[in-house]
Amino acid sequence: TDMVTSLREETIQLQHAAERGQLRPLPGDMVDSASVHQVGSAAKNVNANIAQVVSAATQGNEMYTALAARDTANSLRDFTNAVRVVAASTQHKETQQRLVIFTEKVLEMSLILIEEAKRTLHDQSNLDNLNQAAKKVTQSLNDCISVLPGQRAVDAAIDTIHAASAALDRSDFPPSDKP
Repeated sequence: TDMVTSLREETIQLQHAAERGQLRPLPGDMVDSASVHQVGSAAKNVNANIAQVVSAATQGNEMYTALAARDTANSLRDFTNAVRVVAASTQHKETQQRLVIFTEKVLEMSLILIEEAKRTLHDQSNLDNLNQAAKKVTQSLNDCISVLPGQRAVDAAIDTIHAASAALDRSDFPPSDKP
């Protein structure tokens, strides 16, 4: 849960940056048409790992549940990184904000899921709560996926970045009286 809590805190910081209009790609971010697909792929991995957590907790297997929770945390890290790249590369402020807000919701629901899995390990009558928590994570993932920018928007963002990069590479700056 520490990693997921940390990811959630980072995502809240991203949310503040998006609200201020200051969410930008980081140096080294590869923004291309595959970025949106990486979010979808990462979301599928999160869902698969959540299913493993539910299965392990249902079986009462503490070690397997811990491993599945760790795998879930790792897949959530990949998911949040992929979302950050896409959100930072889109020019549409509302899309940025919604992506980050929904990602924070995914992380919040994932923390609840992990807690419900721990309870279920020791009390099988908690299984309904665990299943509801899993459904909420899945719904939050779907909400996040639903606001991903379309391929055309991603391509336009990539073109903008390439044009800016080319201008910087040419060092073709307008004259300035500033030192």
